[in-house]
Amino acid sequence: MMKKIALSAAVLFLFFAGTSGVQAHAPKTVDLSYDLAEQVLTVTIDHWAVSTSTHFIEKVVIKKNGKVVEKKEYTSQPSAEEFSYTYKIPAEPGDKFEVTAACSVHGSKSSSLTVKAPKPPKEQEK
Repeated sequence: MMKKIALSAAVLFLFFAGTSGVQAHAPKTVDLSYDLAEQVLTVTIDHWAVSTSTHFIEKVVIKKNGKVVEKKEYTSQPSAEEFSYTYKIPAEPGDKFEVTAACSVHGSKSSSLTVKAPKPPKEQEK
């Protein structure tokens, strides 16, 4: 009988430890791209979560040239793994974005991107 109680207690402990913040982690990746023509920054975040309403990316902070230009807070994330947010932020070639995505339970990850001028179209061969 004591063995059954001890085993049940161990199973319950492992269950609750697995569903709590013990397995929480920072985003795996934060990838940035910028559409100069549309003036849109796309932030793609890889953050695995069992429950997207209790363990999620709660905040995205965007700096342009060292100054905060956007700060968004969220109450869940759109999918359990990779997802993207878009932000309409004016920029020009040479501007530098730094984006930090923060988990609601544990950790954050940052990435940066320098806006590049579009490549000139290739000349057509005659």
